[in-house]
This record gives sequence, C-alpha cells and structure tokens, in this order.
Amino acid sequence: MNLEAEKRRVEDALAAERNLAIDKDSLLERSKKRELELEEEVAALHGDLDTLDSQLDRASNCKKRAKTNTKLFVRHLTKRLSISSILRANSKSGRADERIL
Repeated sequence: MNLEAEKRRVEDALAAERNLAIDKDSLLERSKKRELELEEEVAALHGDLDTLDSQLDRASNCKKRAKTNTKLFVRHLTKRLSISSILRANSKSGRADERIL
C-alpha cells in the first residue's frame, strides 16, 4: 500500500507539473500575441506621427507665406493710402487755386 500511495503522489506531482507547463505555455503564447498586437499599434502610431509631422510642416509653411503676404499687403496699402492722401491734398490745393483765379 505504501508503494501505491507513493506512486499516486508522484503521478499527482507529475500531473501538476504538466498542468503548470501547459499554463506557462498558454501564458507565453498570449503574451507573444499581445506583444505582436502592440508592435503593430506602435507601427501604426509611427505612421500617424509621420503624417502629422508632414501636415505640421505644410501648415507652418502656409503660415509663413500668409505672414509674408500680409506684410506685403499692408505695405502696399500704406503706400496707396499715402499716395491717396497726397492726391487729395493736391486736389484741394488745386481747387483753392482755381477759386483764386
């Protein structure tokens, strides 16, 4: 009977070890699958980041062009207002000269 009990104990220990190995393999498989999923997500996020960087570069360039164009427009507008003021002043002084004659 002692040998039977020892045999049963050893068989139970071996079964427990097999179950533990199966659990470890299953856990390792799930971990590797999750790692692969995360790597794919990281790759997709890198692609998104590249796209956003390109969009930011284009937006920055557009902003620079807009600032340049705005400065140019203000310069032209200021010059035209100055010319307009001079023409009005000359026009008024010309009318005053006509009245005198």
